[in-house]
Amino acid sequence: MLQGKAILVVDDEPDLREILCDEFQLEGAEVNNAPNGQEALKKVEANPPDIVVSDLRMPGGDGVTLAKELKNRNAVSPLVVLMTGFADLTAEEAYEIGAEGFMTKPFHLESVRENLSRLLMPSRERWAQTPFKAPAKTVSESADTFRAQPASSYLARGGMFWPGERLPVRVGDEVSFDAGHHLKGTAIVRWVRSSGQNGRGPGMGLEFMSLAPESLIWVEEQLLDLKPVAFLPRGF
Repeated sequence: MLQGKAILVVDDEPDLREILCDEFQLEGAEVNNAPNGQEALKKVEANPPDIVVSDLRMPGGDGVTLAKELKNRNAVSPLVVLMTGFADLTAEEAYEIGAEGFMTKPFHLESVRENLSRLLMPSRERWAQTPFKAPAKTVSESADTFRAQPASSYLARGGMFWPGERLPVRVGDEVSFDAGHHLKGTAIVRWVRSSGQNGRGPGMGLEFMSLAPESLIWVEEQLLDLKPVAFLPRGF
């Protein structure tokens, strides 16, 4: 899936930039690189990529500022994946500002390739897929729980917020979810909030893997109206 795709790698460590650039080029991608966020913005303006893979901490422009600027310009393109070896940004925060991916260092190159390939697949094509095997873990909720909230509080470009305390999941788990006609499918758990914070209740961020046909239609209609910047919302 990286064949022919344009990727911009942003990192202040030359060795890591070289490793990632070489890996993506071996997969057939067109690769460019920048040492910081400011230089990355110039390269995006000159030659817009399909996806930006950026470190967080960089002198001369950090990854958070870069992601926010890119998403303010266009929430959909380019896609943004953030990487960090520090705890100064949580996955919950990264997805809220619009990043489509969030990885911690050190990481496996195979995992990076798989994540980028998945994200570069059009969302409708990705969500219409039927899983070969349904995930063993299942979460369910009354549809009334979501009807009582505006869709913007639980739905975003890549997935949704699922409320609940003591959910039987961990980050990285694949789950089946069911809240009735409009919200049924499979997802990857991207973050878990075990207790309420800043006025928001406990729950988790689910990145959609696949959606039931009726759910796919409804989600697409909602997103056309909402036009959210967030990839996963922080919920209600």
